[in-house]
Amino acid sequence: SFRNMQPNMANVRTSLTTWWNSVPMATRTVFATCTVMWVLSVVGVYSVYSACSGGYTLLGKWQIWRLFTSPVTHMGVLHLVMNMMALLTLLPPLEKGHGTAAAFTTVLVFVLMSQVIAIGPATVFHVILGVDWIFEWKACAVGVSGVLFALLTLQVTTEETGLLPVKRVLCGFAIPNGAYPWVLLVLIQIFFPGASFMGHVGGILSAYLFPPSTLRWSFVWLDARFPSFLKSSSSYVPTNRSSLPVHEPSSVVGLWSWKPSDATATTTAAGAAAHSQTDKHFPGHGRTLRSESPASIHTPAPSVPSQHQEAPKHA
Repeated sequence: SFRNMQPNMANVRTSLTTWWNSVPMATRTVFATCTVMWVLSVVGVYSVYSACSGGYTLLGKWQIWRLFTSPVTHMGVLHLVMNMMALLTLLPPLEKGHGTAAAFTTVLVFVLMSQVIAIGPATVFHVILGVDWIFEWKACAVGVSGVLFALLTLQVTTEETGLLPVKRVLCGFAIPNGAYPWVLLVLIQIFFPGASFMGHVGGILSAYLFPPSTLRWSFVWLDARFPSFLKSSSSYVPTNRSSLPVHEPSSVVGLWSWKPSDATATTTAAGAAAHSQTDKHFPGHGRTLRSESPASIHTPAPSVPSQHQEAPKHA
């Protein structure tokens, strides 16, 4: 029986290798970084409390580096798996259609924009009104789902190109593309109350404000400066200048269209079709670590919640 298992294991390894080789560079970089960071948190190298971000940690303590540690940190294996499933559905079509440089730039912009928007209301209420409890000034969140909501919103707003269905099916119900991210936002919050509501809203709104046409210079600039050894990798997708977005206002004020060229329509349509088939795997959910005292913001999470700190909720 053991000998019979060896060919099966060889097939599994071959399938995994083939799959990994098909994942473009930016997507696999985000995937690998999130996975490695989760492993490091599990073995105790660092705590999610030392990586999470919120109004208090970013602006109250000026720990700006948390902008980059919180998106790649996840609360548990379920949180990680769901977000990675969504990542592998949403990011590859964009990267294969527009290039690795465009994908890296887009993810970085969404990382920053989604968090700035997410902490905005809490900051205003704290600074101007001195009220902290409405938007949880000391809340701390982790997870890449803000970026995923932004990518999903960016994808559904391209429905006028004819590459995506006008409606998507969720739990047997046909939902208009424009409403899909918002419906998903509400459902996730109902089933996972510990999810970061403002983090997800920040992702959706950042997609509406995202100006790809004004960032096209950064795609070309970054592509020209990529190290040659990375460009020689089969996972690197060169920037397709003909597919870069154009300045084109849509029906929503401030919304910019991301229109692929005919040359990349097939690739993008394939990615969209794959997404429509996997809508049941919603784009993950961020976790809000409940308010904690300033003294404990740098310390690992205690095994037993104290009276001043509520244990993070798990899905």
